[in-house]
Amino acid sequence: MSTTSQNSKRILVLVIVLLAIAAVFIYQNYFSGRKTVVLPESAKKTVVVERFDKDLYDSRSELSPAAISALRSKYGSFFKLYVEDLIAVSGVRDPELHLEIQHFLNDPYIDTVYQETLAAFADLSDIEKELSKAFSYYYYFFPEAQPYKVISFVSGFQYKNALTDSALLLGLDLHLGRQYKYYPQVAYLSNYMLPRLDRQHLVPDALKVMVEDLLPPYLGETSVLNAMIIAGKIQYALKAILPQTPDSILFSYTAAQMDWANQNELAIWEYLLNENLLYSGDVNAMARLLNDGPFTTGLPQESAPRIAAFAAYKVVNRFMERYPNVSLAELFEMNAQEIVKKAKYKGKS
Repeated sequence: MSTTSQNSKRILVLVIVLLAIAAVFIYQNYFSGRKTVVLPESAKKTVVVERFDKDLYDSRSELSPAAISALRSKYGSFFKLYVEDLIAVSGVRDPELHLEIQHFLNDPYIDTVYQETLAAFADLSDIEKELSKAFSYYYYFFPEAQPYKVISFVSGFQYKNALTDSALLLGLDLHLGRQYKYYPQVAYLSNYMLPRLDRQHLVPDALKVMVEDLLPPYLGETSVLNAMIIAGKIQYALKAILPQTPDSILFSYTAAQMDWANQNELAIWEYLLNENLLYSGDVNAMARLLNDGPFTTGLPQESAPRIAAFAAYKVVNRFMERYPNVSLAELFEMNAQEIVKKAKYKGKS
């Protein structure tokens, strides 16, 4: 083989490699057709999780009225929420509250859950790092949003996460992995939910609660379109706030369900149009298309659930591609009809 021919092949290989690198760069730096924001240093947040779960369990051997008072003083309104609602053992002013909490913690089932949760989440540095990045984007896009601290807790599988006026709450015991031995015994945990009960879903699921809280109350006519566009806004904002998180986790889909949705994007949109579902006010139709489940009722069993939320995300994404100067805060204030009209979405990304 001639030297000229060898050099030509080397150049061709180099060009292919450079193009591949460029493609990866473009993919990594764009989400939903919009350039990923490079945050200024001033926008970056640092999140430290307050470990109520550890504090409570560590004090269990000396859970006196004084210890209860110390916990109440440190955690404020959250402590009241925890004892009265999350685990519902007694009122926060009950003089025997320490005995009620002691009884709760000494239950063999709860004790095991607590120990195994604390072992699994002995170190939250990775969670704090992920939360810090997410909070940085969240407050960059929504600078007027309520400031939140973050508190972790164990409730015996009562709550996965929650939001108060001042705190984002992380239920660690519902993120122990789909194979965790006690999950099959929890009545409300259906099999399709189990893949989401892991460490990977902890931050995205918590941030979704924060994003949902930003939506203004909807007072207009109820229709599938209005409900689905609300869901689409949430998914779009989540992707902006968590740009490195896989879509399957943001949508709470399995990898197979995510593939199915992407491969059937046009068919999904045509289905919504041909069945006259978009402007339907039928609550059953809304439930079928937007409620959680193993799949979307009326579609094949391999379909993704909440398929109208996926379609709505595509509509919102197309709108934001066409109007890149619209902020997320402005998007949240817009009505569904305007978004759909201006998006000119035709069922293809």
